[in-house]
Amino acid sequence: MRGERHPASDAAAFPVEDKIRIAFDGLHDGDSIAELCRKEGIAQSLYYTWLEGVHGRRQAPPGGDTARAATTSEVQDLCREARGLKKCVANLTLENQLLRKQDREWGRGRMRHPGGH
Repeated sequence: MRGERHPASDAAAFPVEDKIRIAFDGLHDGDSIAELCRKEGIAQSLYYTWLEGVHGRRQAPPGGDTARAATTSEVQDLCREARGLKKCVANLTLENQLLRKQDREWGRGRMRHPGGH
């Protein structure tokens, strides 16, 4: 369906699966929301309505606590934070691997501990 106009003439005719896919594509794809909406043949306001609808479908947690739907900006902030944390983990993993490699190479040429067995 991507890249083609949806055959439906109004938003109500979009299958729920398409609405969810499009809403999440906007959060995860590198394209702007405007570009995504253009590709899918929908208005940006409709995209944001669907996004709020997807997040509004959460069930209330047990124990009577109430949950509110996240706003679009909160979701986007969380996605940015998650990307930053993923980069941090990747950098630390790479650094750890390099240090382990250096440690193995250092240990091959000489004894690690003076007087060690």
